[in-house]
Amino acid sequence: MTESSNIIKPKLQPQEKRDQRKREKQAALIEASLRSGKYALFLQEVPKIKTSHCRAWDCMPRRSTGNPIIRSYYRFALKRISARSIEYYHITCLERLLPDLPNFVGYGYLKMDGWIAAPPDSHISIKSSSEAIKDWFHHKGWSFGIDCYECFNKDHDEWTQDTSFIWIEHILSHEERVDTDCCHCKSLPGASEPQRSHYFPKEPSAVSLSELLASVSGQPHIDK
Repeated sequence: MTESSNIIKPKLQPQEKRDQRKREKQAALIEASLRSGKYALFLQEVPKIKTSHCRAWDCMPRRSTGNPIIRSYYRFALKRISARSIEYYHITCLERLLPDLPNFVGYGYLKMDGWIAAPPDSHISIKSSSEAIKDWFHHKGWSFGIDCYECFNKDHDEWTQDTSFIWIEHILSHEERVDTDCCHCKSLPGASEPQRSHYFPKEPSAVSLSELLASVSGQPHIDK
């Protein structure tokens, strides 16, 4: 007998069993819709001018607040391709229904709806956050720590600014007069360009989409 077979699973209460059956039924319906080819699932930024309600039957924010309104910066949209039918979901609500979201990326069912980045009030840069999210989709559920993107982009931007300034100064000031302190005048190599391989591990790490979005948002939890 294996060690895992000795683990005693907690017995579900009747209401918990009903909730679980509801989630399983709704998950099966969503998955069947996606597999039919008539629907597609999109990660979106939530527009401030339009209120959207989570359509999860067992919506956790609604349980705690009594309100299914999606107040976070991100949401999922289940769109019918040939019509204007759209259902919206909290990120964490859909993750509970479909925990294998990375596989849905691989199947082509889950996509980004345009440009996705950090909220305006986040301390994480737009560039770093968008790269981390794109990597999650590219690697199908795997990405790098947000600090890797932040450190690399900061150093690379500084290197770009410095080398551009030195080159412009060389063109404008040293065209007729050689400056012994100028690397371009002396035909010397400038500062080395920061290399991505020095900031990132060889392989990304598995991370849930809700955790990644919370990280780029600077929030402990993605759904309010």
